[in-house]
Amino acid sequence: MRVVSIALVAVALIAFTAGSRASAQTNTDQRLLSLAQLWGNIRYFDPWLAHQNVDWDAAALSAIPQVERASSASDFSSAVERMLAALNDPLTQVAAPSPSPSAAPSAGPDLGLAFASPNVRTAVLTVNSNAMASADDEPLKTRAAKIAVQLASRRSVIIDLRQAVPESDDGAAAVDWLLGESRVGTAIVYGDVSLPVYRRRYYNGLPEATPAGYPIYHGGFISDDVTIVRGTAPGPLNVAFLVNHNTILPDLAVALLQAGKAVALADGPSPALSAGDADSVTLADGVTARLRVSELTDIGPTQTFAQPLPAGAHAAEVAADWLDHHTIAPVQFAPPPTPTASAAPPQSAGLPDEAHRIFAVFKIYNVIRYFFPYRNLMGTDWNAATLRAIGDARAATDERGYIATIRRYYAHIHDGHGSVTGPAVSELYGGGMPWTSRYLHGEVVVTEITDPLECQRAGVRLGDVVTAVDGLPVQRALNEHAPFVNGSTPQGVFRNLLAGGFTAGIFTGLPGSAISVTLRHARSTTRFTARFRRIEMSSRHPRTGAIVRVLPGDVGYVDLDRLPLAGVDAMFSKLRQTRAIVFDDRGYPNGTAWAIAPRLTAANEVRAATIEQIMALGPYLQEGELDFSQSFRTDYQMLPAANGFRYLRPTVMLLDERTISQAEHTALFFSAAGRTKFVGTPTDGANGDITKFVIPGNLALAFSGLSVRYADGRQLQRVGILPDIRSEPTAQDVAMGRDVVLEAGLKEALQLSGAPSASQLSALHQLQSIDRLEFVRENQTLQRTAALERVELDNVGKPLPGATGAHPLASGWGKAYPAAFAASTGAAGSTAPQIALSSKDAGDEDYGTVGQSFDATAYRGKCVHIFGVLQTTGAPSGGAVWARVDGPSGPVSIDNMSDRMPRGTQPWQPFSIVLNVPPDAAAIVVGLMLFGHGEVAADRLMIEPVPADMPPSQAM
Repeated sequence: MRVVSIALVAVALIAFTAGSRASAQTNTDQRLLSLAQLWGNIRYFDPWLAHQNVDWDAAALSAIPQVERASSASDFSSAVERMLAALNDPLTQVAAPSPSPSAAPSAGPDLGLAFASPNVRTAVLTVNSNAMASADDEPLKTRAAKIAVQLASRRSVIIDLRQAVPESDDGAAAVDWLLGESRVGTAIVYGDVSLPVYRRRYYNGLPEATPAGYPIYHGGFISDDVTIVRGTAPGPLNVAFLVNHNTILPDLAVALLQAGKAVALADGPSPALSAGDADSVTLADGVTARLRVSELTDIGPTQTFAQPLPAGAHAAEVAADWLDHHTIAPVQFAPPPTPTASAAPPQSAGLPDEAHRIFAVFKIYNVIRYFFPYRNLMGTDWNAATLRAIGDARAATDERGYIATIRRYYAHIHDGHGSVTGPAVSELYGGGMPWTSRYLHGEVVVTEITDPLECQRAGVRLGDVVTAVDGLPVQRALNEHAPFVNGSTPQGVFRNLLAGGFTAGIFTGLPGSAISVTLRHARSTTRFTARFRRIEMSSRHPRTGAIVRVLPGDVGYVDLDRLPLAGVDAMFSKLRQTRAIVFDDRGYPNGTAWAIAPRLTAANEVRAATIEQIMALGPYLQEGELDFSQSFRTDYQMLPAANGFRYLRPTVMLLDERTISQAEHTALFFSAAGRTKFVGTPTDGANGDITKFVIPGNLALAFSGLSVRYADGRQLQRVGILPDIRSEPTAQDVAMGRDVVLEAGLKEALQLSGAPSASQLSALHQLQSIDRLEFVRENQTLQRTAALERVELDNVGKPLPGATGAHPLASGWGKAYPAAFAASTGAAGSTAPQIALSSKDAGDEDYGTVGQSFDATAYRGKCVHIFGVLQTTGAPSGGAVWARVDGPSGPVSIDNMSDRMPRGTQPWQPFSIVLNVPPDAAAIVVGLMLFGHGEVAADRLMIEPVPADMPPSQAM
């Protein structure tokens, strides 16, 4: 067994002032931090956890309150010892204190190696491991070399490895050297023998605990190479190792036992084979623990391997007699258990208890420490942030406070992919505004209307500037929320501060809760206050207009946010003769970069990006001047082969803070292709396929799992793609419907293509005229939509104007799914509801549904209106009617009432669902759904076709 000593705690201990409660709490948190480090080292790198039935999470949860109660280093050591005892591993344990100088055994003149030869055939080597010097001690090397020479003429060799006290780490390392690297080892081997092979755990990124996780993130075992010892013994030898319960068997002894070239004779209880390497780590209060970091590939742990030493006054003589009268047989070691994948334990919602809240910090700390590829770019003291998070987690008294603690802590990674999601987050922060806003020129500007009716009622227009939220000046609101928001760059933080979708933004909150927002129109200084109920807005609102078109000046335009992969060839065909192309990357593409970029260059071997993947091969340690930290595997991503003709004319790409992740990767591809110029503002600065993990409270945390850089190695994360030409709209530009970024992109494309100045000016004027006309049409559409929404709102649960042929929804309900839910239907004329769905034995996080499907032919080219009444009973997570329209290739529209779902116990209330039914629609599906416990019921269900221009209610 090999032992490496490392220092685990990288934080300076804060001096403890007697009688100071604050200092005592600080000391407790330091202990918890070092416990977190130890837990993480074992969680990810102890091979036992891959095949032993050990609930390591539960061990930490049990230890946390013990550490919090600890009033001394001894108490802390006992808590650590109890946690390690869950492993039942002789290698992983709290180390005994080092003996004092007076108690330490003296090496004496033999340097811990006593050699005797009772006769010409037999040699006895007594090893006092705790008295031996280190392997680099020259006198020890000289003595070992002399002993090796003396062994050459012997036929029987007895090596006494019995120890009076447990072997220290240094002692075990000295014996490994003696029988591994010194000439004594080869002197007791006749022929060749293979040393046992060690294996240890490794990770390429953090594997997700769900089947949907990215396959590029995985882990397993990596084995050392086979080491063969070439023996120098001139003839066959009889070798006996004398052992006792304090002996740690060296690798060469294990190899000789396996090969039938040695026997182990136990004086008293037989020691268990440790079968692996250990690291020695120092925790808070100077407590030292040893932890397993490897195991043997073909020998299981904790096996006995020795035969009883026969009785006798002189052990060496008894061993020699045993060798004279017995034939040595190979020891048949059992292999280690097969590694098994452990399922992630179920996570319950609600506020976790204090131990679970602190354990959540443990998990986050270690995942980021070992698997976040941008740890060097965090710009924060992760240990210090963790100490604060431990205190905040302890103080949290409700779900909101707990989520705030996790968000504040997790924001220290500064990653645009760093999200915190879960049922509680959706419930508490799922409500937002009826508009989308951006941070432009230091102002919060309304840039998109998502609910025309609500905005019309409040007098909110495009280009309006937010000046206060709930009476708080907007800049102060941004500053107060910023510590809880993850973001790679300042523009990324602002993006998330203003986003909906369950972020810790300035507008988000409980759906249905009240919020007041003070605004001013773009060309006015007069302020007005609008009051809203937060609504659930989960759908994306992409740009309108043609996805591919020709702009004035014969310049192509492509909206990458909406261009499907199947449309790439048609796009190139349509724009083949244009003088340049403007690619709009202000959104999220559909995987088209791999098909487009290779066709923008004449080269065939183009390096597009540098990909660095975390390779975690063992606990991080510091030994001497060496600091073992993150390791990476570097790959260079090449552009694929071009599939079609190449477009070698100028290209321009439009960017802003909405350009993130795959959109930024698309920019890397276009940059590598050669001529693409970037216009707009810096991108979000977050790239690298995400991976996720779950913490108590059923919160899922995501982060960038890969490091992605430019092809030449330049940094992207926390910087973003920087534009060649900067262009940013003002509030007045938005209010006028001007896309100044597109104008700048067109201007750059015309200049790159050599268009005359007069042609450039003419094309820009034409584009501005087109944009103004389009803006007028969009405003008219918004006004019409608001009017129709008002009609819908006034007729919830009733037929809509223009409807034809309203009729009851037929029976034909299927069975409830899954089995934890039950459906019931009411017979005609009965008082029972038409359809009800209830929980039988469903858990808080379970989801049940029942539905029916019917042909969509009668509704094609129109909208379908489904209405009736709905009630919930004892359903805290809610229930609703849902409807879906399916096309030839799958769902095309769906409304699950997520923005208006009743929760708890609600009386009968009307509802309406309106969905678009395209001309090729195949089926319409209607059903009930229920989250968790309780019952949801629907009655008086009706269905009718309505005009195609009726605004859909779809929330997804």
